[in-house]
Amino acid sequence: MSAVTTKIVEKYTLTPKMDASELSQYTSEFLKNLTDDRKRNQARRCLRDGFKFSSEQVSVIIPNQRGRVNKTKVMHEVLCSAVNLATSDSYQVPDGYQIPDPTPQNSEETIGDLAQRILRDKLSVKDVRVEAYALVLSAPNANASSSRLSRLRRELRNLGASSEIIDATKFPEITKEANEI
Repeated sequence: MSAVTTKIVEKYTLTPKMDASELSQYTSEFLKNLTDDRKRNQARRCLRDGFKFSSEQVSVIIPNQRGRVNKTKVMHEVLCSAVNLATSDSYQVPDGYQIPDPTPQNSEETIGDLAQRILRDKLSVKDVRVEAYALVLSAPNANASSSRLSRLRRELRNLGASSEIIDATKFPEITKEANEI
């Protein structure tokens, strides 16, 4: 069995009875200690065969990276960038304006509605960028994020938005991640 896997499982008393959301908090610990594909594959086998975790649980604990950046890490960096953009000294959030909540409770507004609100409220380029980041954060993965941004750009073009506003919704790092998938 994998010594690293055994050490982590025993340290945090992980069991196959735990649900995937509980196990997901230990993903970074495994990825930090399992530095290459061979070690990760060995650890997956150890979790499945030795500790009797299901395949679903194993894929949550040790995601298949396939030579690309961990999606969780990328989305965390996007979230940090959005927060930094909205709270940096060069950009002050106007009084009464809140950064949109990217959670499902806020998902009632369609992308078309968002485009109309951007133009109706005459949002600044920085505000549009924050709104676009919130849209990115509401997506489950980079492909969906890229698709939602493309749809927002199309809606804005159809409504006659300036190219400056449309360009504010472009995030090359999201497009790159979506293309890698």
